[in-house]
Amino acid sequence: MTDRLAVTGMARALAAELGRHDIRVNSVHPGPVNTPMGTTDMAAAISRALDTFPRLANMNTPFLSGWVSEPEDVADAVCWLASDESRYVTAAQIPVDQGLTQY
Repeated sequence: MTDRLAVTGMARALAAELGRHDIRVNSVHPGPVNTPMGTTDMAAAISRALDTFPRLANMNTPFLSGWVSEPEDVADAVCWLASDESRYVTAAQIPVDQGLTQY
């Protein structure tokens, strides 16, 4: 969570500084993604942490039915941010996490 706040803060500071040059700065925050990094040792480590600290279990409750997104889902959000369709979006925090961070 601290890393996410740091990235969001840096993106907002850069957006404020670079906006006068029409440069947009946003941050993308993916949740679980179906990659080798997130499906083997990482999944086991999360499971062990939840066993040790059961109060953390609700932190991984998604709003949507899917729990793990595909890499293309994150890439689509990044492509949208890079496109002219998001030309007025800056200093935004874009979670691609099935609503996990809203719980």
